[in-house]
Amino acid sequence: MPRNKISDNIEGIAKYLLTKTYSYYVIQQELARMNLNVSKSTISRIANKVGKQQQVFLFNSEKSKLHHRRHIATPSAVRRITSYINQENPPTVSLMAARPVHRLYPAIIEKRRSRAWRMYRILSNVKYKNYLTTDESWLYLDASQGTRDIYYVRTVMVWAGVSSHGKTQVYFIEQGATIASKYYIEHIIESLIEYDIPRLFPGDMQKKMVLHQDSAPGHVAKYTISYVKEHNINVIMPLERLPKSPETAPMDY
Repeated sequence: MPRNKISDNIEGIAKYLLTKTYSYYVIQQELARMNLNVSKSTISRIANKVGKQQQVFLFNSEKSKLHHRRHIATPSAVRRITSYINQENPPTVSLMAARPVHRLYPAIIEKRRSRAWRMYRILSNVKYKNYLTTDESWLYLDASQGTRDIYYVRTVMVWAGVSSHGKTQVYFIEQGATIASKYYIEHIIESLIEYDIPRLFPGDMQKKMVLHQDSAPGHVAKYTISYVKEHNINVIMPLERLPKSPETAPMDY
């Protein structure tokens, strides 16, 4: 049976990691952190391909050239891109490619129905100004700077929050770290309580501030909830959250 074709993205990342002389196992783990499941045999195939290209390089005494397949600029594609860039507030590249949506399954609909009234009371009138919504997200970076056909993607996870009074500082998660309760408190919550909350909610406003976070294990752990409450921070409990709700959790979207 013919082998499955290796995607350009996986091949590019693997080639970059191979230049670091990492073992196949380490490369496999690095790819797994990027949610890319790649076998060692696939990494071996990429390494063999690199080795053959280096042999050609030595034989021809010139730098081997690697190229992506060029995209065909069809008239319809040109019209589509032109319509996007002519907008006053054009969408990002990712939104131009696809618009992901969150499906509302029956269980999600029921949770939203049963929890909506309490959330409404928390946010109604001007109480939304006391609301601080937070979340983590992966950022995907490349080092091409527009000068190469092939680029290598690097990822970094960050945590941040926004409110009507402004935004928190951006917290960078250490590479390979698991955001368990202890890590979450020591690297994020402690600084949030010490620096961000007093700045965004000075004086008596802090007593009314409500912290919103998703249901990640490190966020809803008993130790985390207990620590936050010990510091007199009001927090949306897991059973109070409205799932799949950009209106109450804009940082998720």
